[in-house]
Amino acid sequence: MSLSNTQPSPGARPFVSPLFAASCIGLLGLAACSDSGGTGDQAPPSEDPEFTLESVSNGFGQQLPHRVLVETTPGNPVPVPLRTLEDVVALVSSQSPVLPPEAFPADAVLPDGRAGNQFFLAKFTDAVDPASDCFNACTGTGPCDLDTLEVVTFDPSSHEPVVVPARVFVGGSTWNANGDLEQWVELDPATGRITTLTDEAHGFPGSEAPLFGAADFVAPSSIMVVMDADGDLSTLEAFPNAESLQLRIPASLCSTTQQFLGTTAVAATSVGGNPAGPSVVTRMGDPATEPSDGMQNVDPSKVLRIRFTESIQPWTLGTFVEPSISPSLTITQAPNVAPVPHAYTVMPNSAYDLTEWAITPDRTFDGLNAEGPPNFLELAEVKVEVGGATLGDLVGEPSADRIEFSFLVGRGPAMVNAPVVPESLLISRAGTRPGLSVIDLNGFGQSTGSPTYSQPYPLAGQTRFPFDPNVTQNPTVRPVLSPGSTTLDGGSAGVFTLTRDANLNTVLAGAPILADAADLQFGASLDTVFDNSPPPFGCQAGGGNVCALSGLKTVGQNPDLTLAPGFPNLVSFAPHPNPPPLMFPAMCWQPSIVGREPSSIDFSGSTNLLDTGNPFPDPVAATPPTGLLDGRRGAQPFYGPSFGQQAVQDCQSYGVRQQIGQFLYVADRIRGEVVALNSNRMLSIDRLPVAGVTSMALGPNLDVLAVTSQDTDTVTIIDVDPNSATFHTILAVVSVGDGPRGIAFDPLDEDILVCNEVDSTISVISALTLTVRKTVPSQVDAPFELAVTPRMQGFGLERGVYFAYVLGRNGELAVFESGPDGPGGFGYDSVIGVLPWVFQAPRAIVLDPLNLDASVFVAYEGPVDPATGASGALGVGAISRVRLESADFGTQLLQAGSSPSLRDLQFGVALTLSEASGEISGIPSSLAFDELRNFADYPAPASLFTSGGAAPVNGKCAVREVNPGTLSPTNQPKFLFAAIPDAHVVDVMQVTGQSAPLLDVNVYDAGVQSIPAPNVRFLTGYFSQ
Repeated sequence: MSLSNTQPSPGARPFVSPLFAASCIGLLGLAACSDSGGTGDQAPPSEDPEFTLESVSNGFGQQLPHRVLVETTPGNPVPVPLRTLEDVVALVSSQSPVLPPEAFPADAVLPDGRAGNQFFLAKFTDAVDPASDCFNACTGTGPCDLDTLEVVTFDPSSHEPVVVPARVFVGGSTWNANGDLEQWVELDPATGRITTLTDEAHGFPGSEAPLFGAADFVAPSSIMVVMDADGDLSTLEAFPNAESLQLRIPASLCSTTQQFLGTTAVAATSVGGNPAGPSVVTRMGDPATEPSDGMQNVDPSKVLRIRFTESIQPWTLGTFVEPSISPSLTITQAPNVAPVPHAYTVMPNSAYDLTEWAITPDRTFDGLNAEGPPNFLELAEVKVEVGGATLGDLVGEPSADRIEFSFLVGRGPAMVNAPVVPESLLISRAGTRPGLSVIDLNGFGQSTGSPTYSQPYPLAGQTRFPFDPNVTQNPTVRPVLSPGSTTLDGGSAGVFTLTRDANLNTVLAGAPILADAADLQFGASLDTVFDNSPPPFGCQAGGGNVCALSGLKTVGQNPDLTLAPGFPNLVSFAPHPNPPPLMFPAMCWQPSIVGREPSSIDFSGSTNLLDTGNPFPDPVAATPPTGLLDGRRGAQPFYGPSFGQQAVQDCQSYGVRQQIGQFLYVADRIRGEVVALNSNRMLSIDRLPVAGVTSMALGPNLDVLAVTSQDTDTVTIIDVDPNSATFHTILAVVSVGDGPRGIAFDPLDEDILVCNEVDSTISVISALTLTVRKTVPSQVDAPFELAVTPRMQGFGLERGVYFAYVLGRNGELAVFESGPDGPGGFGYDSVIGVLPWVFQAPRAIVLDPLNLDASVFVAYEGPVDPATGASGALGVGAISRVRLESADFGTQLLQAGSSPSLRDLQFGVALTLSEASGEISGIPSSLAFDELRNFADYPAPASLFTSGGAAPVNGKCAVREVNPGTLSPTNQPKFLFAAIPDAHVVDVMQVTGQSAPLLDVNVYDAGVQSIPAPNVRFLTGYFSQ
């Protein structure tokens, strides 16, 4: 356990014994005297950059700063000091190791060969204040903090620190037997000799004869630590003949101006030139580590710290930047149950201290977050082993022993394994625990969740996974399916439920991952970056399945399409199970892929028995759920990689692999960043600073993310193409109008349209040049959201233009018509009018994905009567579908000199759902559609104005050429979802036909039930604009 760097109480004067180490031991014992009582604490950083450690020497050579040889010119290496951690990272490698320090001779001799007391000399850039509170030592009234200057050696058997009796001088002063600071020596400038001022000072180095550098011995900016085991300097002594000797200078040391040194310094050398290799320091028999051996309830994000008896050659312990696994140090979770190795990075305590190291695992440990059998505590155990022949000190001596320690991880962010698109929707949750939730539209996956189930049918909240007929009736499925036993693999609680983490919470990716979720956008499939193919391809350490190679990924779920080898996981089809269970040990350590591969294509001859059926159990008839939710493209064979093969020639071509899921981009407005998450595991992948992030839109070709910022009146364009050399970097920052909020791409990737809420304009950014090509008045007050239809070519009225519906805070709805304008044009490329209805207190607008009549859905208050156009009362929730009802067919050339207008376009309100009629539960804040039946595996079309090549698969364009010569909706939903914050629910409505009856999602309770979602904020699907 660390000791905090508390300062003495005001007015207290620290007592520093002449033999401070011996006195401290006598009063309190070794653990109280030395900083071996803990590791890793630092004093407050110095505010004065000039108070730093200049050097430490033993007279025979430099101890600090550490140095490496660097070739300033070819063939001419020179020693270069390491004064910062940045220096260490940049300059140290196996080809450029840290140079060893000079050892002490075994005999009590001075650097000039004469007999004398051995010493350390520490020189600073400013005068040291020995009388201040920051010059701490043991007071005898309690445990010492970590700010005690000391010399230690180590017991060769136990590696316990042994404090070496020595006398400390600052500017020639030391502490007498009464504990008073007293001047003992000074420099005679005429002779260059040290002059003794008291009889006790005889034996001080340089007092018997001139010694080179003696002026530094008594300088006010120097500390001299002189060996003095018997309290008599006249008896000349060497430091103990030891394999390791350390002078430890605390970070809390301060100057006469009370500025802290701010970084620990440890000069680690040997006496007699007899190093034995590094070992882990022990404390009362236990390793000097954080966490300590046997500690419980350890923070899952804990950075480990280990203290060694010698300075460690950095590259023998690990790597600085990219996580790796070294034989010198292994970190394993659940070592006795299902070992999960962790890669890690290493970093010394400071550039001046290579004896203590911070070990940062590549991911947080899995906390004590699950419920299961009695031995489940073992899953929270972490074991660390360190040492062995590969761990070396600065002279190249290997470690002669290997120790281990273990600890139990406490509660922390629980593990998540959530279903992925197309069988899921996302919810942003607000309140005291903001985060995300996943609406499960599969209902039979082996996600995180409760493993409890009953027969013959599951009760409310129990898992449905055991009722997948492939679990009980299909023994040829590989990997083998079996019911889960813990909340790590318990499974889904059913369709239209919220996925739970291993703590059984439905709020996922909360703190510390997210502080806010102001907007969400799905990006590319994760397996374009993370997969379990063997090195040097996907898995870099601890895994590698030859059958998961990208070259074998050629089998699309649609036999009518030919896909390029290595295509990304398709968003048109879900894996089976969705999701597959977590597995231990993980399939791959680096990158961490803990989910098992989907059911293998090897056994596709055994039909996937999980087909469309009744996804709900029947409590009255006592029957279980029988199949998946209706509305998908039919049952699919298994398409996972071949199972258990060792040679590539034995592998079959396949179609889906881990890592399943998408890059999920979250606008964290509180932190001012866009966070990239793994949508399956809800883990952070990357963080991109964007000040004032407000709203986002992802390009239909999955290549760029556009982010509005009301704080800066800009749109930031981020590269989100995993195959790009500038992936996750900012491509442009575009200045737009005042107060940009709502933003959307047109579905054919021509323009990016931005609602400027404060100045009531629309900025149109070219998707090709990423510059504003025009700004036009919106004709509504405070435009804040918009929805953009695909360019009408090959479907509908074939007007050859796209439309954008712009929603103002005043409830008015304007229509933007795209170009080309001018001579020969057929679109005004401007706002052409405001529709005659008022959608009071508007909340949201979304594109209607199912109907190709340029229609949108609006969420608001005061239901609009489709027949009269009259608005209802405020406070009554409503959803309306607005569409283009009639117009002349084909492109309509503009009349010369004509002004933007609706011309022949006739719009209407085709449908209104009202809270008053019981069609929704309250006032909706957000709308989304299911994506179970989508055709994103078909190529997206392009227009003459498309900015680049259309995405071959998974593009977000709203139309596809599914049947030759005809464009059809890409997404063909059956259900509309509405977030109802005041009722704390998500309503589900069927959108087929002219009505949308509210669906009952809970068969256990009477009445029509919605999805419970306290503090629901908004909804997002893959195709949401």
